[in-house]
Amino acid sequence: MHATQEIENEDVASAHQAQGDESLETTRERMTKLLGYVGLEKATRTDVDKMVELWASAARPGLSSDERAAAFRDLYIQFKKLQGVDYSSRQQAVAGLAQTAATLFQAGCRLDLRLPEPRGTVSGDYIHVETRGRGPLSLLLISDAGVDGRELYRSFIERNEDHYTMHVVTLPGAGKARPQPWPEVFDVTRRPWLNNIEQSLARLVEKRSRAEKLVVLGTAIGGYFAARRPNGPPHFRSAWP
Repeated sequence: MHATQEIENEDVASAHQAQGDESLETTRERMTKLLGYVGLEKATRTDVDKMVELWASAARPGLSSDERAAAFRDLYIQFKKLQGVDYSSRQQAVAGLAQTAATLFQAGCRLDLRLPEPRGTVSGDYIHVETRGRGPLSLLLISDAGVDGRELYRSFIERNEDHYTMHVVTLPGAGKARPQPWPEVFDVTRRPWLNNIEQSLARLVEKRSRAEKLVVLGTAIGGYFAARRPNGPPHFRSAWP
């Protein structure tokens, strides 16, 4: 028993050395805060230590792709167990997520237990809107997440400046759109980021549709936002390519 514990501690220390972390205690502290941030503030010391052990296993240097994917799978299964969901007999349910994490790790990404910054209340408008063109029909073009709408729709805009007036929307965090803060406590049952974007788009649509017929289109998640308002103002239509 003691020998097994010593081996586990050596594995954890090895992972910390590879990642340049300050200490094992720092990792425990960060893990405790992270679990609290996602609503698991009642996790016991044993729960935290188990998560630290599995986290270290996933970060251990020298693993093959399959070994790292298996380590991430075990980490996700334990995390879901703390959330009250048992995936131990349904490991394939997290296999895809684990493989993606392993691929990202092999590509140079690293695990980071520090809480996301900045955190705070999502309030106001974070989208960026730029108007181009001078045509008689107005378009609201909503970009995909993480993509500058001006770049995404550049060729379309250049070809159609005489045909359309185009209001190009870049979603938060891309291009000139400022990023949204993370919530003070992360709760997957709430959607403060999406709600804020929808509200900003609703205000924009209401303002523009008072004076002009408006066709709303979006790409990828932009299409999701376009389709979220099928019952908009009289001249409002939603579509996506």
